[in-house]
Amino acid sequence: MKDESARTLLRAGVTGVVFLASVLTLMAQGTSNGTLVGLVTDTSGGVLPSVRVVATTVATNIEYPTVTNSTGNYTIPSLPIGTYRVTAELTGF
Repeated sequence: MKDESARTLLRAGVTGVVFLASVLTLMAQGTSNGTLVGLVTDTSGGVLPSVRVVATTVATNIEYPTVTNSTGNYTIPSLPIGTYRVTAELTGF
């Protein structure tokens, strides 16, 4: 049950990240690059360190990977303007 809850939360977090990526596309107009930032948490609100987060451009399939830090935060800088698919993976979840 715990694994299922964690997966559900991770999916919800990724959905929020996808939304942020969409906003990033809108806000980045007028500039050549943007930055995606986020926080990954579990169902109890606890932070999840060492989560692999990847923003992939829909048009070119280029990946921009990063890993969450000890406080569950991540940053993917210098993203070209575009539409992104964002995924998150954590071993054991």
